[in-house]
Amino acid sequence: MKKQNFLTLVIIATTLLFAACGGTGAKNVTLKTQADSLNYALGVINGEGIKASHFQTDSTSESISAFLKAMDEAFNSKSDDYIYEYGKNIGKMLRQQKKDGLDFDSTVVFKERLMLQGLVNGLNDFQEGIRPEEAQVYYQHTKQRRIERKVPLPNTGNSK
Repeated sequence: MKKQNFLTLVIIATTLLFAACGGTGAKNVTLKTQADSLNYALGVINGEGIKASHFQTDSTSESISAFLKAMDEAFNSKSDDYIYEYGKNIGKMLRQQKKDGLDFDSTVVFKERLMLQGLVNGLNDFQEGIRPEEAQVYYQHTKQRRIERKVPLPNTGNSK
């Protein structure tokens, strides 16, 4: 995945999570299907990627909270500032994934809450459950297996 698309996806996911969950705290999630796991894993990967790219020297959670709040405000605002434009682009990409499927694969349901909670957990270095390195391996392995087998994942569950 291109770095720009990756970062865009992460910010969109953050925006949706903030809007859907109304918070920035890391927490455990229940993963019932492979689609659940893929959504969450991609959120963790994106959260860790954003943190590594933009928050690696930040020793507080204040910047992450401010980032998530700004993403939420940008997503719902008509302002023309940089954060708004960035959030708008990410929001468009996430909205497109909701329509076209996770990672633009129509065979996998895009589940906002899991994607976004994974993102928040990745941003907050949440150490319970799947870690960013494990999420990366899981996501890449599963995606590669699906490509090799040319067998899509069942598209079960709703989009939340």
